[in-house]
Amino acid sequence: MVNTTTVVMKRGHGEKDTNERWWQREGHPIMNTSTHTAALMSTPSTARCDRTSCIIVPSDNPLSTSPPSYGYHDSRRPRTTMSTLISRLPSFLPQSLVTYFSRNRTFLTLLVAPHILHRLYGNYTLFHSLGPSGVPRNAIGWAFSSVLKLITRDTLSAAHYTAEGPASLSTLPARSGERPTKGWHPIPQRQVTQLPSEDVIVAVQSALLEIHAAFYDVTEQRTSGFEKHGPAIFVKKDVPEENVAKVVVKSKREVAHVHETDGSAHVVMASHADCREVVEKGWGERHPLAGVMVPKEYLLIYAPRDWDEVNVVRGIVEAAVRGAVGKAKPLPGQWN
Repeated sequence: MVNTTTVVMKRGHGEKDTNERWWQREGHPIMNTSTHTAALMSTPSTARCDRTSCIIVPSDNPLSTSPPSYGYHDSRRPRTTMSTLISRLPSFLPQSLVTYFSRNRTFLTLLVAPHILHRLYGNYTLFHSLGPSGVPRNAIGWAFSSVLKLITRDTLSAAHYTAEGPASLSTLPARSGERPTKGWHPIPQRQVTQLPSEDVIVAVQSALLEIHAAFYDVTEQRTSGFEKHGPAIFVKKDVPEENVAKVVVKSKREVAHVHETDGSAHVVMASHADCREVVEKGWGERHPLAGVMVPKEYLLIYAPRDWDEVNVVRGIVEAAVRGAVGKAKPLPGQWN
């Protein structure tokens, strides 16, 4: 019984005799099956059979010019090889681009490398423009901060805070306008838009000194442990630990510091209720690494845009100091 399920296509009438002679040299019989009812193809063809398979070769098939091959394939679905596809490309593309670049990796590297280096240099320049911070202001600090980007958290959600603690900022007004844009790097956390004038930055720094003077009995001023530079307010070491908020103890008693580059500030708010007020009313946001490398109560307070906002920022920093040492909450009307 002739098996007609294996098909190899041949090109043109002129190659029929050549293919038959090749088949005879291989020692296989020739069988004409132009009207064979069991064949899967209705066009005139030649069947070439061995002990295991029969190859039907239509005389008008246009796809293949190679000698016949063995195998069991559906005659209704002729094979299209990769070499066939490449041969159909225009003459000016002798091979696919993928094949070309795989054989010319040096050229591909030279083509892509300048773009990658340009992007990396731009990212490093942005990091450097943010000013000094708790990581070195060099390539090592840039690489470290870039890696930390992988573990950052959402900064605008207040869902991490409960209603626990005194709501000393309950009268805090809502901040108008949009929030400022922050830098891409988690360290340093700085804003790059809505930057205040130099006078406003000096006013915020002066407010920090005034708050320290108002709480001189329980606070002291030292270099920030988070930023590794610049003044910061700390709870004095001689204040009993039981009189200091737990989160402030974890932050090594640092409560607040101001950034000289953009006029923003970082505070540790002991009260979760106050944290919610600051975030929800638009005056600040969480640190990208809050709850990972720094306390979740570690907040960025946006730089004031005018003199009225200087008073608001001062009130937020003062509320953080009061919460750290358990002092009375701010007086009514403080935000005016």
